[in-house]
Amino acid sequence: MRILVTGGAGFIGGHIVEAAMARGWEVRILDSLDPAVHPDPPPGIPGVSVLVGDAGDPDAVAQALAGVDVVVHQSAKVGLGVDFFDAPDYIRNNDLATAVLLAGMAAAGVDKLVLASSMVVYGEGAYTDSAGRPVHPAPRRVEDLEHGIFDPRDPATGELLLPALVTEDAAMDPRNVYAASKLAQEHLAAAWARSTGSTAIALRYHNVYGLGCPRTPRTRAWPACSALRWPVGRQCGYSRMAASAAASSMSGMLRRQICCPLTRWLAAGLPRAA
Repeated sequence: MRILVTGGAGFIGGHIVEAAMARGWEVRILDSLDPAVHPDPPPGIPGVSVLVGDAGDPDAVAQALAGVDVVVHQSAKVGLGVDFFDAPDYIRNNDLATAVLLAGMAAAGVDKLVLASSMVVYGEGAYTDSAGRPVHPAPRRVEDLEHGIFDPRDPATGELLLPALVTEDAAMDPRNVYAASKLAQEHLAAAWARSTGSTAIALRYHNVYGLGCPRTPRTRAWPACSALRWPVGRQCGYSRMAASAAASSMSGMLRRQICCPLTRWLAAGLPRAA
């Protein structure tokens, strides 16, 4: 099988490339190698073709898609950004680039897509009160944050809420531009699949960690939380998953023959699909 990994020089993309190579698949990477993300050019991988280009460039996309069976779309602008003035850059890199990629796939007859989405499409997530009743949380109070209290409160009682399991059918509630752009990617993929008779899967990653993980305030906090012996799955109040698990689930999806237009997963690793 021949696969194209957009953003394959990145953190999660690199793990996916390694997992695909281990299965004996032919891998091609399309990556812009943005100096802001890759200050030092990443080393080449024997047997992997690397095309330096933007997923929003129709010519680069057409070249990258030649002879490909499946596309793993990882490239995106991530994070919360500085302020709303970043919105055009998020839409250009995430949504416009995805539209260009999907149009190129339609033209090239490539009919299988695995999309990197995110748990941020669920917004604040699910919470209950002390009696187990679901509650839509209020915005966090500044005074709580200043005192290290990060869980939201019940808007009616002021009681601190308890985190609950978010199911795949939970309502979408994107609360920033990045989240909105990821949900838009899913909708574009669904529209492409229905229009062309193709298949698409969106994997909604949680906070991913592992070798090559970018250094951020959040990832720097994990070792301290681990020293306190907090549960692995919810350290420092955030759910997280290993990059190797994300890559394994992604490669597993590549082997499936998908029959429905779009399959949404809460995160990689769940043994279910619609």
